Amino acid sequence: MPLTEASKKYFKRYSKFYLQNDDVCWRVEATDWISTPNILEVVAVEYYANEFEDEIDKGLAGSLTIKDTNINSPRVEHFI
Repeated sequence: MPLTEASKKYFKRYSKFYLQNDDVCWRVEATDWISTPNILEVVAVEYYANEFEDEIDKGLAGSLTIKDTNINSPRVEHFI
């Protein structure tokens, strides 16, 4: 892909992404912007799709966050 500041910043090691029209999640293992001028090479491996944190239909990884809307819920650890 073309080497830009945005692409270099986005594709860091262990970042996740989806390709268009694909429900497979990919994780970046390595990037190379030195070997070929103005080209960013990305080595990625297939990763698991997290249905709770990813918006798979929109191709967004790690975009959903679950917020506790009940401000009165106790946050106490229980030890037995």
